[in-house]
Amino acid sequence: MDFIDSLIDRAKQANKTIVFPEADFSERIIEACKKIVCDGIAKVVLVGNRQSLIGKLGRPTQNVEIYDPNDCEFCDQFADLIYQKRKNKGLSLQEAAVLAK
Repeated sequence: MDFIDSLIDRAKQANKTIVFPEADFSERIIEACKKIVCDGIAKVVLVGNRQSLIGKLGRPTQNVEIYDPNDCEFCDQFADLIYQKRKNKGLSLQEAAVLAK
């Protein structure tokens, strides 16, 4: 067993989740996601446009979750938190909402 195979085996045993916040912008991420899920290495969370990501994946799988910032139930809370942390530096609530998405 070589080094890469031992890493893959350790990752499978750890049963972790990998989050790809840039999934909507890179085909390489989508291909990596497919391989990770098909090989059973980890669960995957993709952040981006739901319809676009489903189209790129080809078919939904049980070990892939998709979070779409455009219909996120926590975006208002995230925006408020960002605003509270950065308002003294001149950040507006509208700018914080854009950053949250």
